Amino acid sequence: MKNILFTIVLVTVASCSSTGDVAGIDRPDYKQYVVSENTPTIDGKYIGCTLVDSERVKTFHVGNGKVSRVFSTFGQADPGRTEFARYETIDLISEDENFFVIGESNRERLESYNVELAPGTGLYSNPITLGEKCGVGLTGGVRNLKETIYTIRKTDGFFWENTFEASSTEETRDGFRSIGSGGECKLFIEIESQGACRFLDAHSDVDKFLEPYKPKKLE
Repeated sequence: MKNILFTIVLVTVASCSSTGDVAGIDRPDYKQYVVSENTPTIDGKYIGCTLVDSERVKTFHVGNGKVSRVFSTFGQADPGRTEFARYETIDLISEDENFFVIGESNRERLESYNVELAPGTGLYSNPITLGEKCGVGLTGGVRNLKETIYTIRKTDGFFWENTFEASSTEETRDGFRSIGSGGECKLFIEIESQGACRFLDAHSDVDKFLEPYKPKKLE
């Protein structure tokens, strides 16, 4: 694992598309991915992937019935920078004998913005509660729906990354407005990249897998 960040070899292609100045109602519909009700058949694996348009390795851990996105320096932080090792649980979308498809989305974070401004007023801080179906504006992208789907070919590690950004509102000269009735979820940005992954055996428990790489306290 010591040299894990330096052993991934790849040949990759990347592409990006945007719908530009097309009116919101004329943009492609976007349908959120569906989370699988199954658990992964894979257990105790580290998956390290990289892309032509990214200097960083995308790292995942699969074990104990869950998939995690891993963020770690693996004990190789640059001089002057601290070590770190953490993870976030992400979604299994589908799995068969050929492909392992996983994803991450900010849909739950968007829903967490639904805070009532004052008890009993029915007024909320997030316009999604007012009938919007997905994101609520492109300025800064903070409240757009953002989802990334990772498709890994089991046989050789070939890797696809598809990132989508969608919204139920659009910015006009008069400010933000709902697209249609606000029940529309329209695709604004799609980015597709390809790369390669390497698979390594790992402890099934992600915390135990990362334990050697967590920064040590001065005690």
